[in-house]
Amino acid sequence: MFKTFRYRLYPTVAQERKLLSTLDLCRNLYNGALEERRSFYKKFNKSPTCFDQIKALSEVKELCPEYKDIHSQISQDVLRRLEKSYQNFFRRIKTGEKPGFPRFLSRDRYKSFTFPQSGFRIENDRLHLSKIGPVKISLHREILGKIKTCTIIKTSTNKWFCCFSTEVEKQALQKTGKMIGIDLGIKNFIVTSDGETVAPKKFFNKHLERLALASRRHSKKRTHATKLHAARVHEKVKSCRSDWQHKVANRIVRENDIIVVEDLNIKKMKTSDKFGSCMKRHISDASWGQLIFYLSYKAEYADKRVILVDPANTSKMCSRCGCVKDLGLDVRIYRCEHCGLEMDRDHNAAINIKNLGLEIMKISNPKETRDIFSDRKIKKPSALC
Repeated sequence: MFKTFRYRLYPTVAQERKLLSTLDLCRNLYNGALEERRSFYKKFNKSPTCFDQIKALSEVKELCPEYKDIHSQISQDVLRRLEKSYQNFFRRIKTGEKPGFPRFLSRDRYKSFTFPQSGFRIENDRLHLSKIGPVKISLHREILGKIKTCTIIKTSTNKWFCCFSTEVEKQALQKTGKMIGIDLGIKNFIVTSDGETVAPKKFFNKHLERLALASRRHSKKRTHATKLHAARVHEKVKSCRSDWQHKVANRIVRENDIIVVEDLNIKKMKTSDKFGSCMKRHISDASWGQLIFYLSYKAEYADKRVILVDPANTSKMCSRCGCVKDLGLDVRIYRCEHCGLEMDRDHNAAINIKNLGLEIMKISNPKETRDIFSDRKIKKPSALC
């Protein structure tokens, strides 16, 4: 599997000037290649391929000698990046999604360039980049596996980072024989099928006054300083949330072999008229998608499993008899008139999520289900009474 290691860079003034120049050249090449594809298609009803544009790079360097100052593989990767944008565009058309045709990128949208194979090496506390020089790097942890690519990123707060994509072997953790269902929410960030509750951390609310003040200042003045200040506050919120979710995901993966989570359509939830603006803000602050991503890759690395299930009716269905009834968001205790079950709404939903995961395992790999949960009765919840 592939894993990414991210480190902070501390370039000198001269090196930062070279990094910014490389970013600008890559962005101009991307926009120029996109314009060539669009113009060629309008004239001949077909577009040049990525390979055709890569072959023409030698002519570009003759016409624009400044492109000789960047590594050749960086410019090739820029054209492959454009090709990937087109592939994603056609994929979205086939799947019926909003297409999103590739567009020209400004400085605020083009923030990285990649060395796909060579042109970089690490010596002590320096990252040697071809035609840029040795840049100081903070190697706060060991790089595992074989390095495949090196990506240099500039953040909105003018910080520089290096991301190494490596190919690593899975490091299996000790099996615990436990399976868990997780219900994601706002009042309780996580409620498990075992009844454990993880209280939410309101990172956005904690810095809400600072964010509001920074946003008002920037909307009035529209200066680089006010924009940078607002970006730094947002970065602080993002870093705190990410650190906390990493710790939560690590503990869940360490204690359980199989993790069943709701496959939520978060984008639709944030645009739905069902929720008010305050609720949508809390949904964004919870960042469930990021937690699911952390759980997925950490479980794969530890040789464990994450199962995503359809969340439909998991909160409305009785986990004991399968009876379904309508519930408002203000009802926090689930009471079943059919079998008399009375328990916390989120705990009931977590049990239903776990049962759905068991059904998926039973269908996909019945032997594995029998081996791991041989002492447990697998119950199929019915959709209706």
